[in-house]
Amino acid sequence: MSCNMEGKRHCDARNMDGISNLPMNAMEFILELLPLQDAIRTRIFSRNWRFNWVSHQQLLLNNEFFDSFPCLKENFLSFVHKILLVHRGPMQKFALSILADSVPRNKWSVRKDVEQWLLVLLKNGIRELILNNLGSPLKVPPSLFSCAKLMQLRLGRFRIHKLPPAFSGFPNLILLELYEALLDKRIFETFISSCPVLEILSLTFCMKLNHYYLSAPNLKYLHIFDINKYLSFTNTPNLTTASLKVGCEPKYTEQGNTSNLVKVLDSLPRIENFSLSQNILKVR
Repeated sequence: MSCNMEGKRHCDARNMDGISNLPMNAMEFILELLPLQDAIRTRIFSRNWRFNWVSHQQLLLNNEFFDSFPCLKENFLSFVHKILLVHRGPMQKFALSILADSVPRNKWSVRKDVEQWLLVLLKNGIRELILNNLGSPLKVPPSLFSCAKLMQLRLGRFRIHKLPPAFSGFPNLILLELYEALLDKRIFETFISSCPVLEILSLTFCMKLNHYYLSAPNLKYLHIFDINKYLSFTNTPNLTTASLKVGCEPKYTEQGNTSNLVKVLDSLPRIENFSLSQNILKVR
């Protein structure tokens, strides 16, 4: 009698534990709805869930993630290596906050690590990449320019010294955001012209750029937060929204000649929203 009752309890427990017996496609659907930190925690559900998180298509190793696992900050570089090593399958989005306090002083070592991570992302067909460097500027690894499937790219505090000779552009890039990036006018012009379908461009405190030369035929949205710059709208026929926040009145040029704002607006046939804010102070 007792044996029958015990067997019934085990049977009922198996029937009630439906989350452990979900089909694989259902598990994957649930995991994709969760932030990475919560997806990792699902490994405690059962043996069936233990390694499912490694196929998560959005790896967001940002400040929010490391705040959830503060113990990982001390071994930041090692952790990123391990999580990319165990990941399986395609990756749609990768976001990384490079923690200044967790990085050794040797910048070459850090650049080497970032280079290896980008090679893994390249292999997994990365579509959206966010690299937010919280320390002093780092040189962009050459492998970044091989990520031809990128559709969105956000870089914070990186230096683009030169473009690789084999760089053929980002044919699928729709959105580009640069924050405190270091690159000169020539690199910037080549970079932008190599993004034929670029629609959204945001530039914030790109100090080495004294002249924004914009030739982007598909550009629709432009945001510039900077100071004392020249602006050239050479080939932006589809620009509909422009927001310029500058420290003093910018100088607009058209085909190399100084032009007033009215003339510039006339050269933007589809402009719908144009805002200019002055006397903005940079606050750290």
